[in-house]
Amino acid sequence: DFTPGFADKKNETVVFTSTRPGATGSETDQIIGESFSDLFTSSRDRLGKWSEPTKLPISINTEGNEGAPIFNSKRSMMYFTRCPMEKKKVYGCDIWVSKKVGNNYAEPVKLNLRPEKNDTITIGHPALSKDDDVLVFASDMKWPGHKGGKDLYSVKLDKDGMPTGAPVNLGADINGPKDEMFPFIRQDGSLYF
Repeated sequence: DFTPGFADKKNETVVFTSTRPGATGSETDQIIGESFSDLFTSSRDRLGKWSEPTKLPISINTEGNEGAPIFNSKRSMMYFTRCPMEKKKVYGCDIWVSKKVGNNYAEPVKLNLRPEKNDTITIGHPALSKDDDVLVFASDMKWPGHKGGKDLYSVKLDKDGMPTGAPVNLGADINGPKDEMFPFIRQDGSLYF
């Protein structure tokens, strides 16, 4: 279980990544030797006890990996990473977004962040600025300024939470020759990764 995100403004519902039994699909992820990861949810009752985690619906979870959920400030949109799986094929990952509809989630939409048609590029680990107008993410795409491994990039978002313009590499002050991953932006604007 990892990368939890609060799904409501009262912080009583959490969505998190898990490879626990019951994840979608019957295959084993050859990288980690466990089930492929899915997004699960749990809610806290009035006594502070967390409910038994339940898997999000099949519109969110697939046979591949889903993870690293993050919610906008209104908790009306969930961004997450999806990495498809198909035997004997290599695919990268993308960031998807799904609008909350009551306690459910609408069919997710893939964000257009790829600078080129290359299915093996990995784009994931979304983080949002306080005002929901900037998305920071990790990627191994060879975009201008790429330092090596996975770098952190940012892209501006419109009022609907969709990217506007091309991603920008965060530069040498942040990125080095190895992997920079799992960004998180605090309310004061501090970036952790």
